[in-house]
Amino acid sequence: MFHIFIDTYLPACFKGIDSSDPLMIQLEDRMERDNQFIYIADAIRMKILFTSKGSFPMIGIPPEDLSFYHFMEATHPSDIQRLNLGRTKVVKVAQDLFIAKDGYTLLSANY
Repeated sequence: MFHIFIDTYLPACFKGIDSSDPLMIQLEDRMERDNQFIYIADAIRMKILFTSKGSFPMIGIPPEDLSFYHFMEATHPSDIQRLNLGRTKVVKVAQDLFIAKDGYTLLSANY
């Protein structure tokens, strides 16, 4: 389902996503059941392009306001080193994609 979402909305750079789209309804319902949310980011510019509705009930940040800063702010001090390892991975993947000039990568993390 995530791949279908990406393939559907990638051409428009994840702008203008209609929350009444049956794909979005199904995706949001599934993530709510699994206590998840997703965000789509441009890792080269370190900019979040889209965040699903679950960001608010899970971490208290409305989807339109979520930034990478919020993950640093919400991380317990004893977990900062682990978070920084993940950030290093994201930067490496972004560089690899930039060099390849094509593709995308799915990363999953628990916060």
